[in-house]
Amino acid sequence: MKQHLKFVLIFLFASVFANDVPVLDDLHDAVEQGLAQVESMLDLESQLIAKGLTVDRGTSAHLHSLMVGNSGSQQQKDSALNAVRILAASSHLKNKLNWSADQARRSLPQLSLDKTALKNSCPESITCPSSNVTIKYRPIDGSCHNLFRPDWGKANTPFQRALPNAYSDGVFEPRNSPSSPLKSPRVVSTSFIKPASTTASDFTLMLMTWGQLITHDLTKASSFTSADGKTPQCCNVTSGQPLDREYLHPFCLSIEIPVNDQFYSKYNQTCMSFVRTQIGADYSCSFGHAEQLNSITHWLDGSMIYGSSSSELSDLRLGQGGELKNSTTSDGKELLPLRSSCSDATCYYAGDVRAQENPQLAVVHTVMMREHNRIARALKQLNSLWSEEVLFQETRSIVIAELHHITYTEYLPAMLGEQAMRDYNLNPSATDAYSTYDETTARDPSVWNEFAAAVFRVGHSQVQGTLVLYNASDDQVPDQSFTLSSYFFDASKLPQPGFIDNAIRGLTKQMPLAINAEYTSQLTNYLFKGSNPYGMDLVALNVQRGREHGIPDYNTVRVFCGFPKANTFDDLASEIDQATINSLKNAYDSVDDIDLYIGCLAESAQPVNGSLLGPTGLCVVAKQFAVTKNNDRFFYDVGNQPNSFTMVQLNEIRKTSLARILCDNNNGDVSTMQPKAFRAPDATSNNGRQPCSSIPSINLTAWKDAKASPNKASVVAPSVLLAFIFIPSLLMYIFIIDTQDHQC
Repeated sequence: MKQHLKFVLIFLFASVFANDVPVLDDLHDAVEQGLAQVESMLDLESQLIAKGLTVDRGTSAHLHSLMVGNSGSQQQKDSALNAVRILAASSHLKNKLNWSADQARRSLPQLSLDKTALKNSCPESITCPSSNVTIKYRPIDGSCHNLFRPDWGKANTPFQRALPNAYSDGVFEPRNSPSSPLKSPRVVSTSFIKPASTTASDFTLMLMTWGQLITHDLTKASSFTSADGKTPQCCNVTSGQPLDREYLHPFCLSIEIPVNDQFYSKYNQTCMSFVRTQIGADYSCSFGHAEQLNSITHWLDGSMIYGSSSSELSDLRLGQGGELKNSTTSDGKELLPLRSSCSDATCYYAGDVRAQENPQLAVVHTVMMREHNRIARALKQLNSLWSEEVLFQETRSIVIAELHHITYTEYLPAMLGEQAMRDYNLNPSATDAYSTYDETTARDPSVWNEFAAAVFRVGHSQVQGTLVLYNASDDQVPDQSFTLSSYFFDASKLPQPGFIDNAIRGLTKQMPLAINAEYTSQLTNYLFKGSNPYGMDLVALNVQRGREHGIPDYNTVRVFCGFPKANTFDDLASEIDQATINSLKNAYDSVDDIDLYIGCLAESAQPVNGSLLGPTGLCVVAKQFAVTKNNDRFFYDVGNQPNSFTMVQLNEIRKTSLARILCDNNNGDVSTMQPKAFRAPDATSNNGRQPCSSIPSINLTAWKDAKASPNKASVVAPSVLLAFIFIPSLLMYIFIIDTQDHQC
């Protein structure tokens, strides 16, 4: 009866938005057509693989696939394929009923799959420990933070949206303009982006690298791969032209390069490979539009160090002393662990496959692995009776707390400014105080698609094309400095004597580029070039990613953030300078066409006071980090939870800083550091380089467990007790023997 009523209500709801109301036969027909469509896609995949039409190792497309490829479990791949089946059925139903894009957005999610052949394609429910069982340590897959909604924040669940999707058909077709087709992302890039020239003189390159590190902790939108994990080829690698349609995978969305492109025309390239993002089904088990899958947990939980699954974590743990696996240099310095067999310079691994996308990022990953092992060894000294599991989990909790503290007290204030930290409730609690968490009022913490696929990507503009390293005298080291495009996914420099320490000094001294419409050509022409004389264009890839995710245009998100809708380009003058507005006019036909990512770059040339971002970008980034912090039961300063630190421990964690972690985990030649590592070393602003010994550090004795630390009493007492029991018995035995001897 309840199920019948549910369908009646669904159909009544749908009728509000459509002239045609679906009946059960319509649902069955759409599902049947969707299943047939996916089977055809799988047949095509087999043919493409047989013809060798997958990306070749060493090409730009292959290196790009290392960043966005799907490296998940078979269960994850099966789940994603089920989502494709649901999406195909949804598209057929929308077309069958002749719904508009808006009707499809509103009505499809109200239609259950419960009585269709796709019922078993929905995600299985998650089982958590009962409410009376305490969860002291974060589940590695991000589940069960909230027992009312255990799926919230879990790995391999979809991103959420701040605004309705902007798919041109309301289901899956990339965003387009209602008046005329949007210009190619490469045309947008070449029309809008200028050569890099402006630096952010008050900051260090570490600001950019930490931003990349925490991005890899929060988001990973993996591209679609075939059933056997292969990435489809979307361009003809021989001719540089688009593939014939008969050989084009349905998830290919290659980027058109004009034949007169100033750079690529020299190499006869008119096609840039691009594969669409893997999609996921949510737990509502309904028809609907495409929602991209986040392959990792949605929390700021150190997943780039520890992974987002039990199998990944198992592969990273040493299994002794609570430590992480590592390899060593010839002089015994710890590096990231090495895969047992590999044939190139991508042998190191960490909790995230992107760990060695560039050498600076690999250095920071190495530092964080060392920090974990440093703490684990100290805790073992303090608590020798702790099990290996407790040592590991307690260490992991401390390292994640350090990530929280550094991100919310150092990184975000630098990016957003102190005023925004207050306005968006981003500041952690004060000394001697806890923050609170209420499971009944917590909201969905899932990462916003607008943040992941558009806004936070503006940080790419901070990347320097040439990385400068410095020795202990703060002199440049030319033979170790390098051009970025020569070392994508190549961490071969890490074992070189002096490299890690010189790189740490470089990261905390070299200035980043400013966040604006200026990019290094290392990213716009040579991204992932490998052995080729050309690479990809990161700006074009970012634009295409936003469109294929159905991210709303910049103007729409401005309104969401409380700013007036612009009717013309010149209406943007309050946020964007005239020269940049003129560039936007060259890249777009209408102000409503501006991609969110490009719009946020444009406004960042005139950042909000105290921030590095313009008003719309600041709004989205601040709201996202508020969602991440305020809905996390395991956030480091939350009290009254089984996982909460004691106040003494929490106050010790508040002493941590990135400067201290760099001091503790270098190769031994970094003895000075500025207290604020994201800020330029400047003695006039009280941030000059100073001895590491003067930078506060955590006192780990706050974690000393009296029950897990054997003391003299616990060692001697049993011996004394045994003596009292054993010696009288021994004396009695001697007496009896002696008596017997006398009797003999």
